[in-house]
Amino acid sequence: MAAVSTLRCLRRRKGVNGARRGAVRWVLMAVGVGALLWVPPLLEEASNRPGNLAKLVDYFGDPGATTLGLREGVELRLVHLDLWRLAAGDVLSDRSLVTGSVLPGAVLRLAWAGAVVIAWRLRHATLLRLHLVLAATLALSAVSMGRIIGEAWYYLSLWAWGIGALLAVAVGWTLGILLARASAGTGRAAPAPAWALAGVGVAASLAFSSAAAGSEVLRPDLEAIVGELVAPTAEALASRPGGNEERFLVTWTDELHLGAQGFALLNELARKGFEVGAITRYRAQATGYRVLEPAQATAVVHLAAGTHRVEEWRAKPGVEEVATVDERTAGDRSQYDELQSEVVEGLEDADLSDLASRVDQNAFAVAFDPRVPEPVRVKLARMRTMPWPTAVFVGPPTSAPATP
Repeated sequence: MAAVSTLRCLRRRKGVNGARRGAVRWVLMAVGVGALLWVPPLLEEASNRPGNLAKLVDYFGDPGATTLGLREGVELRLVHLDLWRLAAGDVLSDRSLVTGSVLPGAVLRLAWAGAVVIAWRLRHATLLRLHLVLAATLALSAVSMGRIIGEAWYYLSLWAWGIGALLAVAVGWTLGILLARASAGTGRAAPAPAWALAGVGVAASLAFSSAAAGSEVLRPDLEAIVGELVAPTAEALASRPGGNEERFLVTWTDELHLGAQGFALLNELARKGFEVGAITRYRAQATGYRVLEPAQATAVVHLAAGTHRVEEWRAKPGVEEVATVDERTAGDRSQYDELQSEVVEGLEDADLSDLASRVDQNAFAVAFDPRVPEPVRVKLARMRTMPWPTAVFVGPPTSAPATP
């Protein structure tokens, strides 16, 4: 589409003195910038085996799992056109998956389709080009969402919320042009859509700036726990006889939070000057220079989250518990045990005994299994937000878990 638009623009400017040279200059600049931006990923691809591009090709060529499909992609596309949710900042659901009604999005699509018809009748070239770009964007975004593998996590389609705002701008602009021409025909003063659009832009910028100034950490409770663990862990590592020769492999078992606290501990220990690294599995998140093979480590620093995992590591021979945070009250413990019993009972009633046996080990995976009944899922979500014990252990390299 970009190539066709460029060629058409050059042909139309052929007879304009100097205009064609200017257009060619801008096209060449765009090509140059595009080529420059592609240099880092191409260098990464050439210097690593396999590179990121090869990994993407392999993964999307044979993901090993089913995609959402075009129908769900279209529905997901409509959910992201809900302007009310966008304006209210309500782009998440309780499950961290994108859910909601398709009706507001369908209404916006109909309004936009009407705007396309109006722009066509007005023969407004600029508006028609904008609507063409939006039409292609809507189609391609639906296809892209249909290619999502697994669950439709909210962060996979955050970009899609902005398309609804662009549709609203296109509809408003079209109506502004229509009113301007109608006013010109009656002799009344035409409205100033440019000033109105500028006002909307300024208001939006102020609103976004105000919202950004008040942004908060997504899970301050997890941040606070890591903050309490870092100091005693660093003190224990600094007192080891190996000194600066020590190389610590940081591992974790934190199924409820996808290892968020493990990565945080890795970063904080690195910031304090310790030579730390993660296993190769986390190369993408930890980056290449923070990868450490178990055979190269002199010790393992392990973060265990959850009652089951903490007790499991306390029973390991040769490891030392260097830091612990457990803010549970007696009421918290009782409520957690009650919820866990109800979840296990609900799963067994649903003939999901295979999941019932995994609740204490990996409640996160159980919660997002599509077979889980919604009432049970709600209780699992409550369990995930409750406080539970977190501890850090230091042991020999052989104590590293097989699947951190």
